[in-house]
Amino acid sequence: MKKVILFFTLLTITINSLTAQWQSTDGIYGADIRCTVVSGTSIFIGTTRGLYQSVDNGKTWVGANDGLSKIPVYALAISGTNIFAGTYGGVYLSTNNGGNWTELNSGLTDTNVSSLIINGTNIFVGTFGGKLFLSTNNANSWTAINDNLTTKSITELFINDNTMFVGTNIGVFKRSLNTFRVGIKDASSDEFNCTIYPNPVSNVLNINCSNALIGRKYIVQNILGEAIMSNILEQSLTLLPVKELSSGIYFLKLINSEKTIKFIKQ
Repeated sequence: MKKVILFFTLLTITINSLTAQWQSTDGIYGADIRCTVVSGTSIFIGTTRGLYQSVDNGKTWVGANDGLSKIPVYALAISGTNIFAGTYGGVYLSTNNGGNWTELNSGLTDTNVSSLIINGTNIFVGTFGGKLFLSTNNANSWTAINDNLTTKSITELFINDNTMFVGTNIGVFKRSLNTFRVGIKDASSDEFNCTIYPNPVSNVLNINCSNALIGRKYIVQNILGEAIMSNILEQSLTLLPVKELSSGIYFLKLINSEKTIKFIKQ
């Protein structure tokens, strides 16, 4: 009797051991796995050979690359029903659970995307070339937000306690999410639109203006209305060095225009 009990005990242990082993799934061969994301009942995996999707909890995988012309896929993120993929050729969006993809690279001057993260209406992208971008309009356009972030490569983005962390080839950098303000509109007409970022600013203030404002003179004034510096808007994006300014409140005023934009120098 004891031998029978011992036999069934060993058999039970053997069966449990067999069912506890790792099992290979079908459909992904010869590719390095770089990222994963779950959308409803679908699991998406980004690889060096493209994007794969499983709708049966990983038992089988099929390619989901319709419209995704650039691979590998290094980053995936979800916002509602929108799925964003960061690839060697920029950012792509799918609004139908991976059925097809649309390229969204307007303003993305470095398209070798390494990382992607979403916080509310803000979408952040890091690149292998060390660039950091922000979109506030569902990836329809991108703005560079490196400011004083000098690195050759960005490998990871993550958020904790209202703080953005950037993993790079030379260490980890952090910045409060409250400081990411892409722009402050000061007119209702898009034809004469002008925005500034970041605000508050430490080193370089980006002035992004519509074509209608190119050639206008601008003046930076302090809180007393005194002119601190002035120049001409020669292109749609002007980089204004403000590192030497004292901390405080300043105003960017466009000559022959009613536009005055406040910014804070940290």
